[in-house]
Amino acid sequence: SSKNVNGHTHDAGITFLPWTKTDKLPASGNYYLTRNVTLTSNAGLGNANVCLNGYTVTLSNVGRINPSGTTQLTDCSVDGKLESYPGKANGGVAISSGSKFYLYGGTLNGVKVEIGQTGGGTFNMYGGKITGNTQGTVVGQSKTSNKSTITINMYGGEISGNNISENQGGGVFVGSGNQFNMYGGTIQNNSAVDGGGVYIAPKDNAYQAGTMTIRGDAVIQNNKAGDSTNNVSLPSGKTITISGKLGKNANIGVTTRANLSQGNVNIATATDAGWVVAKNFTSDNSAYDVGLVNDGKTVQLQVHSHQWKYTASGATITAACKAPSCP
Repeated sequence: SSKNVNGHTHDAGITFLPWTKTDKLPASGNYYLTRNVTLTSNAGLGNANVCLNGYTVTLSNVGRINPSGTTQLTDCSVDGKLESYPGKANGGVAISSGSKFYLYGGTLNGVKVEIGQTGGGTFNMYGGKITGNTQGTVVGQSKTSNKSTITINMYGGEISGNNISENQGGGVFVGSGNQFNMYGGTIQNNSAVDGGGVYIAPKDNAYQAGTMTIRGDAVIQNNKAGDSTNNVSLPSGKTITISGKLGKNANIGVTTRANLSQGNVNIATATDAGWVVAKNFTSDNSAYDVGLVNDGKTVQLQVHSHQWKYTASGATITAACKAPSCP
């Protein structure tokens, strides 16, 4: 159920108050904006629940929002934005000390979401859009201490239009020892040096490679590394875990950093064969097909097998591969 407060509608269980200041955000509590806000310094939000209400929050020149506890950002309208200071792209939301940041709505424009090493934290994305970044989009820093747990959960929303020219992970960077769970939403039209959509970092010293799990209708497509299709970049020997049934719209493109000259490479594993079909995945490298083995529980990139079709024209016989994925 919902209720209306001064023309503003939200869940009935939460009372939102109007926020009228134009140079700061509330440090805590439940508020909806009534005008645009241009921050004059970093904003510390402690257990705050902020609705953009169609307005724009512009970060200060320094450009940081530092949530603590559990902080939520949503937009009951359609035009709400959190954006960087003009000319200072890549301001950000800096999550640390075990804090949780929830994005339910609104557009983060040129605003990076980064989970740091100081106590780690969690980013939960249920809706909204993250776009316009050039120095990192959603970043879980590689672990340097076992005292930090870094988790990225994507249930919905869109990560698109980010172009990371000097680093990996156009949409999401999953550092060593970190966890990325994708249960829905779309990561598309991003680019980076590697992992145009998602980059999974390899094992580093005492910490294992980053981990990725998927289920539902997750989509990762049309991402690039340079001029090449590059959606999810997996380190050698690492697979994506399929933690539940993939929906009919699930479509994950994969690049492996394994040596493909060794032959077929496993890219994803499921507990139940009914959770995945081959068409849920695509190979970013057109020389390889996607196939299922192990009773349908393991997804592989498989060396392309030509399916020749011969046609004759007079004394000339032409051979062409009829397999859909033939390069």
